[in-house]
Amino acid sequence: MSRILVVENEAGVRALVAEVLRDDGFDVVEAASGDEALNSLLLGESVDLVLTDIDMPGTLDGLALAECVRTRFPHIPIILNSGGPRRAQARLVENFIPKPFRIDELLLLVRTTIVRQRDSGQADAGP
Repeated sequence: MSRILVVENEAGVRALVAEVLRDDGFDVVEAASGDEALNSLLLGESVDLVLTDIDMPGTLDGLALAECVRTRFPHIPIILNSGGPRRAQARLVENFIPKPFRIDELLLLVRTTIVRQRDSGQADAGP
């Protein structure tokens, strides 16, 4: 079972996304900020994907969190989402879904991102 770290400061949105992912068979860890998410990872939380909003309070917004994850945990893929004015910046990254998003679109992106990461890891591992 794949484990996803959902990072969203709006509790209702975070709970809904987490519930949808759990209903689809994923194990979900939740964080209310980029700072909380990075702290969890630094303390050893093992995840297969980070799904983060861009616009969040604290010292790390979603873009800064994504940069930290890429640097410290390059094996963990990241999906960014946003409905705010910074969504144009996020379109520059490979995995982005604009808010509001349809649940089926989110699930498809999550699944394909995890499969793509696993396939690339297997290719790197050799025969």
